[in-house]
Amino acid sequence: MSEDNYWTGAFVRALKRIGRLAGVAVTVAILPAILIYVFCFSIKTTSEYRCALQVVKEDARVLASTGAPIQPGWIAWTKYYESGGMLTQGMFVTYVSGPDGGGTLEVNFYRAPVGATLGIWFSKGGEEIEVYDGRYPCDE
Repeated sequence: MSEDNYWTGAFVRALKRIGRLAGVAVTVAILPAILIYVFCFSIKTTSEYRCALQVVKEDARVLASTGAPIQPGWIAWTKYYESGGMLTQGMFVTYVSGPDGGGTLEVNFYRAPVGATLGIWFSKGGEEIEVYDGRYPCDE
């Protein structure tokens, strides 16, 4: 075997090994990325999330606690979500803040042809405010 063929073969083997390692690294990174999206960000694309924020931004007690304008947190942790057929239900928690501070928002929702409900609770400093608990207040 000539010296040129030895070095060429070694180089090709090294490139293949690097390619396999890169493929494994990408594959291992994909699963956590999918899980992070599903549990931390996907709920932000729903009408239930938008409705809850709309209700909170208009609540005088939350505005008194946080100041205006109220901004949602970067992450909305999905504790439970189910959507199929004509049923949508779930629960999420997120942080909302304003110029005077912020707090945790917990939201439960249920929507089906037989009825729809929305529950919103705001917690700050160990105190909890029931912002809304009743019929779903937003239009599609």
